[in-house]
Amino acid sequence: MLSQKVYKRIDALRSKILDNIVYRGEIRNIERKKDLWSKVALTSEKDKEICDYWKKISGHEIDTRWHRLYASYLQCPVKIDFFPEILYSTGLENQLNDPKFHSVLSDKCLLTSLFPGDDKYRIPKTIVLNSYGTFVDDNHRVITRTEAVEFLRNVGTVIIKPTVDSSSGESVMKAELADGFDGNNGLSIDQIFDKYNQNFIVQECVKQSEYLSRLCDKSLNTFRVITYICKGKVFHAPLSLRMGTGTTFVDNIHAGGIGIGITDDYKFRKYAFSEMGEKYEVHPYSKIVFEGYDISPLKNIVEVAHHLHGYIPMLKMISWDWSLDDHDIPVLIEINIAGQAVWLSQMVNGESFFGENTEYFANMLKK
Repeated sequence: MLSQKVYKRIDALRSKILDNIVYRGEIRNIERKKDLWSKVALTSEKDKEICDYWKKISGHEIDTRWHRLYASYLQCPVKIDFFPEILYSTGLENQLNDPKFHSVLSDKCLLTSLFPGDDKYRIPKTIVLNSYGTFVDDNHRVITRTEAVEFLRNVGTVIIKPTVDSSSGESVMKAELADGFDGNNGLSIDQIFDKYNQNFIVQECVKQSEYLSRLCDKSLNTFRVITYICKGKVFHAPLSLRMGTGTTFVDNIHAGGIGIGITDDYKFRKYAFSEMGEKYEVHPYSKIVFEGYDISPLKNIVEVAHHLHGYIPMLKMISWDWSLDDHDIPVLIEINIAGQAVWLSQMVNGESFFGENTEYFANMLKK
């Protein structure tokens, strides 16, 4: 009993330290984007209205920098129910997704076990994965490192990425494997294994739908679909697509990609944006006009994501990364359950993250 009390105290202290780190990070980030939010002016009356509203529904004092930031991309009206990132990351996220699930369910090695695929969706074929030093093939058979090297010797184009503690496309590698070497950088497969050390996956390179390749065929472009459970139902936040710009094979907005909002009838909004607010009316690589571009197969992705959320209902919010293959079948790339964010979907759509459910989630912060 004593050991349990000690453990709880240590865990509580750890949580406070992590919350403080996250809080400081959010303050640094909002200051980094001062050039964006400072261009959005609020009257003193509107500023007070927003602050009073959030104090009432969440019990927290806020300032309106986050509200102004979310309106800055589209220069749209500041909506009172924009959900401030600092309240989400420092308070709400751990109430929606208990941290005890993070280390296990965030491991990308488990994706095939959680979501094996069916006639409505699939996941990229795994060739080899390494989980905490153990190599496994696509049939979940434990193999040796030597066998893993042989499986990959002449496999061709693959994507290699870390499976633990990864974000924003960091350390993702596209390799052209032939005769045991990567044609892109000359590294041997053994050297690649040494580089990643452990906790990485080697997957097929998805051939994407014409809907997406027409925009940018240099990158795998992915939809961010964020689902959440509220009052016994699954909802989704405003939708977005992240695209490469032709200079890199990753689409993440933190890694030089751009993002665009998507309407309820699955069409692009007028502008795409870089993280720091550069605005594009046409794609910088393909020159395709964004506004009204139809992406109707996204409807199937949204339906599948709503259904799959029920496979892990202990998580109340999931950020799904989806693509479409060359047959327009939804392809689940990965899920994100920790370190999620509410800013992008609000900024590229000019809409509240939780919409009609804003007060429900804000009230959770009073606990």
